[in-house]
Amino acid sequence: MKENIINRLFKNLFNKKVKENAGNESEEVFSDTDYLHLTEIYFKNKWIRHKANYTGFEVLWSDFTDSKEKAIIKKLISSFRYLTNEEADELCLKSLKKMILQWKLNPLDTLFVATKMGPSPDGSNNFMGYIKDILHEINEAWSERNLFTSIEESKHFLISNPTKRSRRIRKIVLMDDFVGTGKTADERMKHFKEDLADREVKIYFFALAGMELGFKLLKKNNREFISCIELKKGTELSYPIWEREKVLKKITNMESILSEKIKKRELKDHSLGWGKSEALYTWTRFNIPNNVYPIFWWRKYKDNGNRKTMFNRMQ
Repeated sequence: MKENIINRLFKNLFNKKVKENAGNESEEVFSDTDYLHLTEIYFKNKWIRHKANYTGFEVLWSDFTDSKEKAIIKKLISSFRYLTNEEADELCLKSLKKMILQWKLNPLDTLFVATKMGPSPDGSNNFMGYIKDILHEINEAWSERNLFTSIEESKHFLISNPTKRSRRIRKIVLMDDFVGTGKTADERMKHFKEDLADREVKIYFFALAGMELGFKLLKKNNREFISCIELKKGTELSYPIWEREKVLKKITNMESILSEKIKKRELKDHSLGWGKSEALYTWTRFNIPNNVYPIFWWRKYKDNGNRKTMFNRMQ
């Protein structure tokens, strides 16, 4: 009875087609076992049923024929953190209120700075745009004058072209949407502090989400930070300690279906996610962090054929 209800509920999701290459469709009939696993996954993970994800998920499922590989996908999916904009709103509001009180932040002496460096936009820009209205909701005195979309822009304001207003700045909150290994956040905090060594300025860090391992590095180096979400590695979330080494080898073998290189990016550098981060996280349809296992977002097969991925990432 229960299986029949589930099958009817998800009948429309299964058109039994997967896209093997861009623009080409081929019939793919799932086995009865596949069908039961997939309906269970859809039932327990509502976010996959969003149109942006489920086609790529079915392709991911069809990429592997071994039952142990499919069991790994099922386990990892069950531990995935898919953050909606509504959840991000609530988390950011709570964290921003906390940091304003804890760090005694004031619109007259504080800047929020995206960690972006170089000409291309990145996740820190998305995050900066996202918190703008939330800050204003907390206190109307917060304005765009307190927000800088890149480190270069803020340094120009503070160092290259100092003004009466810029000399009043005593606190800088560097911010990014995701912290992986923690090295980027740590280095940018360090260099910012060095560049302002002749001034009495405190450097803080704010993240929407990040890996526990990355935050350990920040703690080790006595960096002051707040993150809305702190994540453990995927295998740590999904498997007991005595199974993890075997599972990691299996996931690495699963990556062998992927192209070894896309433009200048090499798969070996992203094996198990950048820095072996093993992240299972995305923020709606924004660019997924490269710290996530590449089987979820790497866009080319080993033969360089195009691959429909479960998540978006520019490559």
